[in-house]
Amino acid sequence: MNVALDARMRFGVPRIALAAIVATAAFGSRAALAMLTVGPPSDTACQFHDLGLAVQAAAQSPGFDLIAVSGGPWASQVSIVDHDPDGLTIEGGFANCSAGLSSGRTTIDGSGAAPAGPLFVHSGNGPLTLRHLILQNAAGGIQSVVAGPLTLADVIVYSNHADYGGGLFVSGNDIFRPKLNLIGSSINSNSATVNGGGLYLNRVDVSITGGSNILGNTAQGGAGTSDGGGIYAIDSNILFNDHSVASIPTIGSNYAQRNGGGVYFSTTRAGSYEILLWNDLANAPLVVDHNAAQNQGGAFYLSSIASGQQIFSFAGLENVQMTNNESYEGAAFYAFSSGASASVGTLVQMAQSMPGDSIPACSHGIECNTIDDNHAIGGSVVQMSSAGDSGHSSFIFYRGRMRGNRGGALVGGNAYLDIDSSLVADNTIDGGGSLMYDVSGDLLVTNSTIANNLVGGGELFVVAIPPASLSILHSLLVQPSTAAVTGYDAGGGVGVTVRDIGAMNVGITGTNVQFLSDPFVNGGNGDYHIRDTSSAVDRWGASGDPNDVPPTLDLDGALRPYQHNSASTPYDFGCYEADAIVDPIFVDGFDD
Repeated sequence: MNVALDARMRFGVPRIALAAIVATAAFGSRAALAMLTVGPPSDTACQFHDLGLAVQAAAQSPGFDLIAVSGGPWASQVSIVDHDPDGLTIEGGFANCSAGLSSGRTTIDGSGAAPAGPLFVHSGNGPLTLRHLILQNAAGGIQSVVAGPLTLADVIVYSNHADYGGGLFVSGNDIFRPKLNLIGSSINSNSATVNGGGLYLNRVDVSITGGSNILGNTAQGGAGTSDGGGIYAIDSNILFNDHSVASIPTIGSNYAQRNGGGVYFSTTRAGSYEILLWNDLANAPLVVDHNAAQNQGGAFYLSSIASGQQIFSFAGLENVQMTNNESYEGAAFYAFSSGASASVGTLVQMAQSMPGDSIPACSHGIECNTIDDNHAIGGSVVQMSSAGDSGHSSFIFYRGRMRGNRGGALVGGNAYLDIDSSLVADNTIDGGGSLMYDVSGDLLVTNSTIANNLVGGGELFVVAIPPASLSILHSLLVQPSTAAVTGYDAGGGVGVTVRDIGAMNVGITGTNVQFLSDPFVNGGNGDYHIRDTSSAVDRWGASGDPNDVPPTLDLDGALRPYQHNSASTPYDFGCYEADAIVDPIFVDGFDD
């Protein structure tokens, strides 16, 4: 699945003059810096005409080394082995060996290499930094096993293939965890026969910044058991503190033959692990788009399995747009936790950042926290499962939008499910499914607008057996007259709390349930803000329950409550507050 390079590779990694690099490195080095130049035989100013020989020479030189590469493309490149103990930077893009500043990228091509292998094998204790390079058409882009920190800055790893980790294979062990940094780089159109089309990570700590992306990678082999199209990670930590560039997704168009089209994130050893996706620009949320898996987890597959050891796995996404992903079940997320004798937990949380958070809140008008237009062919769009006597899965969705999705359910499983201050609208549930279901966990729907969903079954929410519970609070439940439903179906012994509900064409009973006429500005065209003259305005007040704290912001970032008529019941039903004032931080992304 090739993704065009020219249209998609626009990075912001700064160009730094060689003299400045040399001065900086020499200042902090315990030995003299070696600066080596590599270029074609026609350039007599070059010290080397073979990159592999230059790397060997650098390893013999004590201290930090820098290799400046010009010319290219360098074709039929055999594996370049870096075992430098002190640190090496390889920078491409120089016009010639006399140039002082890189001005492009140098292509290193592995097609036709004999023997075939990764373009770079990193085995030294020192850090390896690659800058301004295109690494393509090799039997693996980079391999780094129990080695020093690896950094890619403005590097495109393109169209490489391996059994494991077509683009990058990085692995540690129980004693040593390597570090991987991607800065303004692209892992693009690589493939793996087994696992990890783009990245294969085993006990690695990863930082991804600078407009990087994971695009068009595939995990597909003859056995039909390939996982992790974009990223395959075992017992690793991954931080995207980044932004999507123009219309390019951060994780996009990746495919896995079995599970985890975008990301396969597995934890099996005791400890805490996390994968975090955070935006660093207020006007550029991260986008996870058009990833697919044949079985489970079109975008994300998360698995925590252990016996007798404690594991906590956390997927935290702030200001992320999750769109157009597909799989049989769990098109957006599939999470599975199984524990015996010790707690094993997986928490998936999607949210908009709040004023004062270190993660910049999205500018007003940008819909930052979304699960839209995903398709689960058989199961739920968000599928959360727990097993064993100590396995626990949880899904928390705060101040977000779920629209236009299709599946056997929107959110379901055997887990803790919490939807708060969110819009859930225009989704299609196939067969006889409900909008959301929980087998024996807790299902909470709070301060939310649930509107115009085409539900195959006869109810919006189903909770089956104890010790499950169902809470529907301060929400707006609206269906068209042609698709009227019951609010919920709860099994015997399941605790149910219904309070402060506005309903239209939804049969439901509880405390302060009010049946409304059309409350929306223009629901038929997708505008689910409520009219200031609607009977959904000023309909509930604080209960005093410490477990039921009233909201302070609506979905748009407007301050709640906004009192129209009633001081005792100033809050509106649903996720929006009519006529409320948007907090200034959401206007331009900065706290004014």
